[in-house]
Parts: sequence; C-alpha cells; structure tokens
Amino acid sequence: MSSVSEDKREPETLIDECEALLRSERTFLETDPDFERHPLVPEPGSIEAQLFAALIEESQPVIRLAEQFALWQGVCALRVQKKEGMWPMDEDDWSLERVDDYRMEDGSLMKIGMTDPMQAVRERRAASVARTLDALERCCRPLLVCLSGSLAYGLDTPESDVDIRGIFLNEAEELIGLREERESLRLEDSDTVLYGLRKAMKLLLACNPNVVELLGLRKRDILFCTEEGRQILEAAPAFLSQKAIFTFGAYATNLRRQIQKQLDAGKPDKKAIGKEMMHLIRIYDMGADLLAYGRVITYREETNSLLLRIRAGEYQDRRGLPTADYDRLLEDFMGTFNNAAIGTRLPKEPDWNKVNDLTMGIVRNSLSRGQEC
Repeated sequence: MSSVSEDKREPETLIDECEALLRSERTFLETDPDFERHPLVPEPGSIEAQLFAALIEESQPVIRLAEQFALWQGVCALRVQKKEGMWPMDEDDWSLERVDDYRMEDGSLMKIGMTDPMQAVRERRAASVARTLDALERCCRPLLVCLSGSLAYGLDTPESDVDIRGIFLNEAEELIGLREERESLRLEDSDTVLYGLRKAMKLLLACNPNVVELLGLRKRDILFCTEEGRQILEAAPAFLSQKAIFTFGAYATNLRRQIQKQLDAGKPDKKAIGKEMMHLIRIYDMGADLLAYGRVITYREETNSLLLRIRAGEYQDRRGLPTADYDRLLEDFMGTFNNAAIGTRLPKEPDWNKVNDLTMGIVRNSLSRGQEC
C-alpha cells in the first residue's frame, strides 16, 4: 500500500470515486440474472455504507480509509470469483458479512481462520525442491542450485512448474582423466538442468540469457550454494559484456519466430501465444537493464503487473492474435533495448582471464581436497 500512503486526496474525493465505481459496476450487475443482490450495490447498513460513513469522519486517517476500501473491494472480487467457480472453497465457508473477517497477506485477501488456497501450491513446490536437492546430492557435486523460469521472474501461476538451474563440478576423471566430460545433467520427471563448471562458465561468458539469469537472482531463489558457488556469483561483473546485445537479441528473434509459428497454425493456442508474448517483452526488458546498468536483474518487479496481464491475454484478440496495443508496446521495449545497446558502458569482451583463473582455482582446490562426485 506504499502508493496509497502518499494519497493526499480529501475524503469527499474518495467518496466520489467510490460512488463512481459502484455506478459502473451496478450497470453491469443489473444485467446479471444470477444475482439478486451483489455486494457492489450499496444498501443501507451494508459494509459499503459503513465505509462511506467512516470516510467522512475526521478522526480516520485517509490512508486507513483507503486500505479499508481496498480490502472491501477484495471481498467483492472474491464473491464474483465464487460465483464463477474460480475460488476453491466450500459453500459452508462462504460468509462475507464482515470485512473484519478478512486480512491482507502478501497482497492476497485471506479469510481469518480459513486455509490459504495457495498453501497446497507452496507445499507442492517445496516438496519438489526437496526431492530435487536430494537427487542432485546423490548424483553429482552441486555448486549452485537456483530457482529459474517463471518463479525466478515473479511471473508464476499456481500451475507453473518448478524450474531449477545450476552448476555442478565434474568428477576428477572428467576434469583431468580420459572420461568424457558431462556438459549438463538433467533429472528425469523434473525440469532441472545443471551445467558442468566449464560449460557453465562458457555460457555465462557468452551472456546466454537462460544461464546469465543465475547472476541476478534474489537470495530467496538460491536453493543451495557452496563457497565456490558464492565466488561465481560475486564474479558476476567479469561475465558481462556487449555480447548480451547479440545473445538477448537472438533470443528475442527466436521468440518472435515461435509466436509467428503459432499464429500460422490452423488453430493457434491462445494461452501459449500469450506466454511467448510475455517472455518477448521480458527478454527485451531484462536485456535493456543489463546493458544500461551493467547488472542482471532476474526478478521483474517493475514490469511484473504488465507482464502478467500480457500472459493473461489482455493484449490478444479473440483469435489469440496480438493487438495493436501489444505491437506498440513491443516497439517501445525494443526501442529501449536498442538505445541501451547504443549507450552501454559494458566492455566489448568479458574478463576472460579473471573467469579462467576462477575456474582453475575451483578445480585445483577441489582436486587438492579430494572432493569429487
């Protein structure tokens, strides 16, 4: 509610805006034969009437009133979701007579004493992560294991898989012996990919978008990290260079081709197209930040809401085709990326010597301690 805390509007202004919202919602609701009365239609003594009365009390700070109104709107939204079958709760639990029965938690409206509908999702994801870490420890020596994909970008939905990426140290026989070196390791029944140390270093030096994102994760998204993994993360600036202009640009071009391929299909998958459209904007946005600020920012906080709306289909027509608004949006993000590429202060080449020394040091120290898979 940080934006609300700066709201200096008078209570009368808030009342006018509330009433305007109610009028617009009533127009829609009066055409709905399934609802005899909807919570957005004010009645004497109702929650909204009480709220309006509170709005004009001088003793009530505007910030608190705005929070109450947001909370009340959330309750109303949940009623709509319940009607449309989008809210997983039993009829017996559905009592919305008092706003005080609800609370805001992590941006979501929760009924006090009610099971969090996202709890099952979190438990499923936690169990998946635990199984993955256990499997990795049995089959290799991981140096760095992190969340990736939509969870790392902040663009996940309850249906999103748990994508995991990382780096492992190859066995001594692969590093200095004759055994063929494993470049990557994939776990069955899991979207988990770890790269061998040398392969990972090469991908990072190339600013590969799918791997370089490991250098800009939130701490909460790092699931496992050894001292060697910490050294790699701290060496992030050594990996970054103007190569990102080409790798991120190529990634975006590939996404555009995938979108076009979907559009050319007889029956385009609207959901799949929306996801690709979202990632196309994300890759330009992420690449622009990298080029402009010289660092990787994996979690897309500033554009999170926009990206999720794109994924939800807000920028597609009924056939799934991108709208003119999306085309303009894409042009804007492409322009920002191109301008960042022109003005970037990143070096033309990464610091190969520093990364090489780091790689040799990790391998040498591991062999000297006899630590291998």
